[in-house]
Amino acid sequence: MRLTEHQLEEFQECFNAFDKDGGGSISYAELLGAVAELGLPGTDADCKRMIEQADKGSSGEVSLDDFIAWQVKVNEEN
Repeated sequence: MRLTEHQLEEFQECFNAFDKDGGGSISYAELLGAVAELGLPGTDADCKRMIEQADKGSSGEVSLDDFIAWQVKVNEEN
């Protein structure tokens, strides 16, 4: 799936909302905090599973590239 510039910008904006420290990746703690802050349904186990699914490099954190690939996959499945 080829993404438009607008879609890439939206993914970057969403990624930045989760990357609270601006470090260029989303950690488990950042994801858990963002889920709680946004009032989204999600447990500790849900957040761990999301990190595992999205983290292609097995670093324990989700890079922007990982995040975009994961979002594309989720959107294609739905």
